[in-house]
Amino acid sequence: MGPFASQRKRVARAACARLLGYGLVRLQPGQRPCAYHFHHVNEEWFYVRSGYGRLRTADGEWGLRPGDAFGCPAGADGVHGLVNSGDTPLEYFALSTMEEPEVVVYPDSDKVYAMVGAAPGGNPDARSVDLIVRRRDAVAYEEGEP
Repeated sequence: MGPFASQRKRVARAACARLLGYGLVRLQPGQRPCAYHFHHVNEEWFYVRSGYGRLRTADGEWGLRPGDAFGCPAGADGVHGLVNSGDTPLEYFALSTMEEPEVVVYPDSDKVYAMVGAAPGGNPDARSVDLIVRRRDAVAYEEGEP
């Protein structure tokens, strides 16, 4: 996944959960699990189990250490990004709602990710829409219509 990497144990899938996604994530030093983003539908909650990292939000950057917890509500107020800033693995527990359809926004690259059929963390093969586009590539509603 380019600059993004992590080890994940998707506990919710194994437990056949439908409404919540939860699992353990391990980041090696310098790794980020994903790009800076926010969800329009789903909210997330994180608990740092071990290691040290940095959390970027709309309000700035914050240091993370074992025992820290934080939530990311749906909408632009929940924008977030993580990086392992320590020299040992950063492990955290991630919990999220699993509603779909979902739209995720990536402010740094001005991309939008639309998914229908499975929420983020769900089975991508179940999606009838799984599309990432840049906003600048948007077209008018009428374009291409007879």
